[in-house]
Amino acid sequence: MIGTERHDSRRIDNQLRGRAGRQGDPGSSRFYVSLEDDLMRIFGGDKIASIMTMLKIPEDEAIEHSMVSKALESAQVKVEGFYFDMRKRVVDYDDVMNKHRGVIYQLRNKLLSDAEASPASLRTRTMDLINEEIELLVNSRITQGLSAKELDAIVKEFITIIPFDDASQTHLAKELGKTKDSNAIIQALKDIARDTYDNREKAIGEPTTREIEKYVYLTTLDEKWMDHLDNMESLRDGIGLRGYAQRDPLVEYQKESYSMFERLIGSVESEVVKKIYRLNP
Repeated sequence: MIGTERHDSRRIDNQLRGRAGRQGDPGSSRFYVSLEDDLMRIFGGDKIASIMTMLKIPEDEAIEHSMVSKALESAQVKVEGFYFDMRKRVVDYDDVMNKHRGVIYQLRNKLLSDAEASPASLRTRTMDLINEEIELLVNSRITQGLSAKELDAIVKEFITIIPFDDASQTHLAKELGKTKDSNAIIQALKDIARDTYDNREKAIGEPTTREIEKYVYLTTLDEKWMDHLDNMESLRDGIGLRGYAQRDPLVEYQKESYSMFERLIGSVESEVVKKIYRLNP
């Protein structure tokens, strides 16, 4: 068996040597290696090349020496170690995505099981999300007191949840402007959201409403999860550059992916609330 290059893995070389034997005959094998081969050029040929230059050995002259064999073995050990670290790094990065995937699948399965076992739980869950969205909407826009500008921002954001016409929007702003208490405003908006939802459920029927809730939850979760996969891939492609800033890319990836996942869950809940009043059977 004649080999014109050594493989990165010594195990593969030994397999090739084994191919030289037939029917009990051990056979023979010989490898011809150049110092310009990738294995030697990248992982260990510098020392030998410098010695050949110093001794003025012609480039086309063959060399057989134990030092060459040891250099090859050393280079293969380095390559195998390099690839091992690379595979280990890939597993570490994949573990992060596996955790995200596990949470999403668990959430999705729970939605399906709850929809089958206890349809009423979907309504409770929906109303909880609506109330949380309203609290976030008001608390994030009120600083000290309640200015006309803040009130206008609250009303404009609220109608992204429940569609109002211009007259209703004006009336809502007028009613909310009668108080400066954020808790009273939150309760007033919750009451409007609940009454609107009750009237909608009576109009289209409870079973249809539960089907709409399930559809909105699942489609929104799937859409946001696909976006998250794309964002995570983009993050992973560029995270290696953090190493130039003396930061561990894996640690940075874990931190940023956690923040991205939190935003994913928040965006799913917000999107569900905004779709639930607009989707018609």
